[in-house]
Amino acid sequence: MPKLDLKAAEYVADRMPMIGVGTYQVQSQSVLTDTIDEAFRLGYRFIDTAQIYRNEAILGRILPDLLEKHSLKREDIFITSKVSPINQGKGKTSKSVLKILPAINQCECHPHFRNSELAEYCKEKGIHFQAYSSLGGPSYVENLLKDKIIKKGYSILPRTEKVGRIEENWKAKDIKLSEKEMKEIGSIDKLSKSCWDPTVVV
Repeated sequence: MPKLDLKAAEYVADRMPMIGVGTYQVQSQSVLTDTIDEAFRLGYRFIDTAQIYRNEAILGRILPDLLEKHSLKREDIFITSKVSPINQGKGKTSKSVLKILPAINQCECHPHFRNSELAEYCKEKGIHFQAYSSLGGPSYVENLLKDKIIKKGYSILPRTEKVGRIEENWKAKDIKLSEKEMKEIGSIDKLSKSCWDPTVVV
């Protein structure tokens, strides 16, 4: 039975930034370079990628120069990645990751799909819960924006290929909600998933 790497979990809990830059669908080296360059300039220290994004190798090629440009070291930034669905399952996942339980669990999470049960499980096990599509994804965002957004101690991964939006996303860390607003958002009774459904992936 794999064991949770307690040192990794504690490190994540203590130091992982609340906002990271997502790289989904960014496969152009020049676009990815501009994106990470601007992110580092603004203060982002957390990059998210995945096997299925097909940009891990590109990220590896561009990081040394970008780290040097911004006077950063590798240990100054967090990088998260995910195992592709095709590499999941008994006997396959071990080729992609170490045999330990994760320090982070990244899932779709927004006020219309709170994933509360899973989030609570992660909290009990000391696993950091991280939200992707925290605005519900491009095809769903207008529905979601009719409601307000809540911060619950999860880190988030806004994704964009437009450099100008990187700064807009970064400013989200300064938004503060009242207790009343948080209760109103927490009372939204909806279960609307806007991204892929991992329960049907074989």
